[in-house]
Amino acid sequence: MGKHTKEQLDNMSDEELFKLLDERSNELNECSRPLGRYHAKLYTATSDFICSNGFDRDRIDKASEIGSENDKMVNDKIIDTMFENDLKEPNLNVKNIKTHRSQWFD
Repeated sequence: MGKHTKEQLDNMSDEELFKLLDERSNELNECSRPLGRYHAKLYTATSDFICSNGFDRDRIDKASEIGSENDKMVNDKIIDTMFENDLKEPNLNVKNIKTHRSQWFD
């Protein structure tokens, strides 16, 4: 899908335009990630502050729940991808990370 000029978009019928928008939306959904708990709460609180709605604890709690569900969904997707690619969960007790400059060129 390439870029379209203003004239091309103006000459499209409504059905063609909506089809184009649906395709673009599907492309963006493949590359996007749902908001996690921290960012959902942050954006909700910021939105309330900007709109002068005051601090609504119920909205923040609801955003936190939604963000927690999104975090779980992302973690499940990561685990599924690891299993699909026959990757094992990393052992956190193994220290094979080179942390000193003298170890870089071993």
